Amino acid sequence: MWKVGSTAPSQPAKTKPEKRTLATVAVLPFDNMSDDVEQEYFADGTTEDLLTALSYDQNLAVVARNSTFAHKGRAGDIRTVARELDATHIVEGSVRRAGTQVRSYRPAHRRRDRPPHLGGAV
Repeated sequence: MWKVGSTAPSQPAKTKPEKRTLATVAVLPFDNMSDDVEQEYFADGTTEDLLTALSYDQNLAVVARNSTFAHKGRAGDIRTVARELDATHIVEGSVRRAGTQVRSYRPAHRRRDRPPHLGGAV
């Protein structure tokens, strides 16, 4: 770096850059709650759409799809899953499609060894 009007490089600043802490969100695969097992693609697509939408938020770090989909169909303690994925927030949910109607339920949890619900039914 050169200082304007000088012929020698200026000394670099000796301050540490500001560390920005992002919330890390893991979106677990949504459960298919419809009677039709062929609607599994719909549940997976809903999960992927939410992952994509969250990834555009610069204030969030989103856990990769491959990491979260490894938990598909596995029941477990949400705190353990959050630690495994190194996530501060977990979004899980279910979808049910019947004809032209869609219902989804998305409770969100914040990790601090006591995850409160942050979301709900839509």
